[in-house]
Amino acid sequence: HAFGEIGRDFAFCPFHNFWLRAKRQGIAADYWDFSLNYQAARHNKFAKLTNLPGTDVAAINYAHHFDAGLYAKYLRQYCESRGVSRVEGIINHSSICPDTGYIQSIQLESGQVIEGDLFIDCSGFRGLLIEQALETGYESWSHWLPCDRAMALPTQSPERIRPYTRSIAHKAGWQWNIPLQHRTGNGHVYCSDYVSDDEARQTLLDNLEGEPLGEPRNIPFKTGRRKLQWNKNCIALGLASGFLEPLESTSIHLIQVGIRRLIENFPHDGIKQVEVDEFNRQSKLEFEQIRDFIILHYKVNQRTDSQFWTDCRNMSIPDSLQTKIDLFKKSDQMVGFKVVCWERVFECHLDNENNPTFKVRKLEEDDKPSILRKGFGNVGKHWSREDMDQLKKLFESEDGNLPTIAEKMERAENGVRLKLLSMGSDLKARDKKGRFPLHHAVAGEDPLLVYALMEKEAKGDVKDQNQKTPL
Repeated sequence: HAFGEIGRDFAFCPFHNFWLRAKRQGIAADYWDFSLNYQAARHNKFAKLTNLPGTDVAAINYAHHFDAGLYAKYLRQYCESRGVSRVEGIINHSSICPDTGYIQSIQLESGQVIEGDLFIDCSGFRGLLIEQALETGYESWSHWLPCDRAMALPTQSPERIRPYTRSIAHKAGWQWNIPLQHRTGNGHVYCSDYVSDDEARQTLLDNLEGEPLGEPRNIPFKTGRRKLQWNKNCIALGLASGFLEPLESTSIHLIQVGIRRLIENFPHDGIKQVEVDEFNRQSKLEFEQIRDFIILHYKVNQRTDSQFWTDCRNMSIPDSLQTKIDLFKKSDQMVGFKVVCWERVFECHLDNENNPTFKVRKLEEDDKPSILRKGFGNVGKHWSREDMDQLKKLFESEDGNLPTIAEKMERAENGVRLKLLSMGSDLKARDKKGRFPLHHAVAGEDPLLVYALMEKEAKGDVKDQNQKTPL
């Protein structure tokens, strides 16, 4: 599914309600015709565009594909440059206060002891502090999310880079494909009860688009969460707090939300149980809402080619998820994590049994001419085939104006070059073949950069080792 809004909402009545009504009347186009995000992705395009030009209709929302390793290095440099002290070592012991149960200190293999008032556990699945030291406990969700392994393998980037993540279903799980500028991330998430590691590995290798950059790495995991994300004087973040398979790429989101929640409840004047309880309540809700959304993908699947998918379709689900499904089927309502994403899965996989909601029926009776702003017709009686076509054509028209990913990357590279120039980069620097920056700008047919270099008084008569000038 795409990010971003679908169609055009009316206050207290989302677009999908009107689309369902139009569908029943035989006047609705495909749901995705009303998503500029989807249209842009389908045609390999992208632009930072908040609204369609000349309207207040939402245009493109987006997320980033990060190289996690590079991102971690950047954050480390950022923190250390602002005074954070980094001590590297392996923890081999935690000292617990016998009276309070709080962690007093940790000891490294080197013998160094580090004391603290508050500890943040980012030690991954092992949970060295939150679990091994404090024995917090783990709530498993493997009965709802049975996948317990992943094979990960990067490949060379293809010539044509897609501006989106792909999730591809397989016999006993699914495969991710995440393009970066310098490589593509690939992985096969699967359930070991239905397929062997060797078979899962081969499935991944058989479905790669580029040359492998190494061997597949097997990553076992157990879906679930710590029973308390904040226990005593220890807060777990990242994999130490729990794990949800990356079907919706929510790991970094959960880390960021956890950090923000810690800042909001930071124990400046000592740890207060009421703040700890509120932190844990919010954390539990956040995890469970995302959990339900991921389970939904398995529950409403329509595949009949393997026992795995059949069993997922027939499994029991949490009451909280069943309530969401019932709300959609009976009343068109959607609640939960990223409602706009629930729309995508519900509309594609579930039949709505209800007639239009009261809100839609009421609006159908309303004859006010300004019920949709800025000239998109009226809702209800006036939400005609022509209105739907007009909105659809608006998205199609704007999609035609968007640059391709290749064009966006070229512009971004130009922007970096121009930024370096503005920071005083050396115009006399030469590469191994004696070429100056102006040689490269001309060879790359980059008029903006050529102009910027000339403005900085780069010389057009300088020669490389072959006695060639840039111009």
